[in-house]
Amino acid sequence: MKRNQRIMIGLIVILLIFQVLGLIFRCMSDSIAISVVLQARDYVANHYASNSSLYLETFVYENSSLVINDDSVVPYSKLVGMSAMLSFQLFFTLSNMCVLMLIMCFIGNVFIRTIQLTSTQRSSGYKIARVLFNIVTTILSSIVLLVMWSISILNFFADLKLLSDFQLELNLVAFSIFLIQINLQLAATIIISLKVQQVIKANRSNHQHNHSQTKQAFIKVVMLQITLTLCADLQVVAMAFGAVVSEWVYFNWFYLILNNFGILLFAVVSLALYHPIFHFKTFTSPTPSTTTTSSPNNQHGKSSLQSCQQETIDQKNENVMVDPTALNDEIQETVNTVSV
Repeated sequence: MKRNQRIMIGLIVILLIFQVLGLIFRCMSDSIAISVVLQARDYVANHYASNSSLYLETFVYENSSLVINDDSVVPYSKLVGMSAMLSFQLFFTLSNMCVLMLIMCFIGNVFIRTIQLTSTQRSSGYKIARVLFNIVTTILSSIVLLVMWSISILNFFADLKLLSDFQLELNLVAFSIFLIQINLQLAATIIISLKVQQVIKANRSNHQHNHSQTKQAFIKVVMLQITLTLCADLQVVAMAFGAVVSEWVYFNWFYLILNNFGILLFAVVSLALYHPIFHFKTFTSPTPSTTTTSSPNNQHGKSSLQSCQQETIDQKNENVMVDPTALNDEIQETVNTVSV
């Protein structure tokens, strides 16, 4: 497995690990919350008459906040634990947005590299485009990450009533920055992928013997771009629900469903399209038989030349995901590069 393949799989694994950790902490937070509510309801049932206002508030209107805030009923340590688990859940789930941006940035770099290698004109514009693309992604991702971490930390103190509740304002700021970043990066990725499709179409006419391979590469680029766009749109809608969750608690369900479905969709399609990982073929070029006996010096020279050629081929394979079965074929280089 080559370098680009390892990077892509590693980023997807990190994406899934962060999402799973967020769900685990969410389950732990909900478990503590259920325990707190049951303890509060049990206390009210044993200490208050069925016609009292607190009893009606707890069992009829399902509002246990009045009892939960009483330290003599619910231990303060449980409230601290519940808030901590919820903050960890926000930390991993929101940080995952930056991992998603890194994956989109990596795919954009691979596409730009593909265009550069298959272009007849050697221009420094491609290198400048890659540098600008990476700088913008790094700056915006860092800002989003800092805001997300601030939300996670401040949410812990706000739940414990140690700080005033300004979660809505902070969430709206984070959503605005995230919206700007994902739109810019999505627009750049679409432009780059369209250029890759043009390269594939142009090379298809020049390589009729690789028609099926170029068609497959074209389909993969289109599918990957559609998945990226759909996943990005789902994350934008999910973040919109998450930003206003303090206004209505049930908005959190919409956020969780859209967020998890978007991450799962992107991971599954990305792995499914990453054909070389599961169908990587090894190839040994046949050595023509000869009856001529070579001298030891000639054999040593040939072996050194073959070693040098193999080293050059390996370096080329490391930069671009080229199938060893067609190293001299330009379109095969494009096919394996965009099959991310």
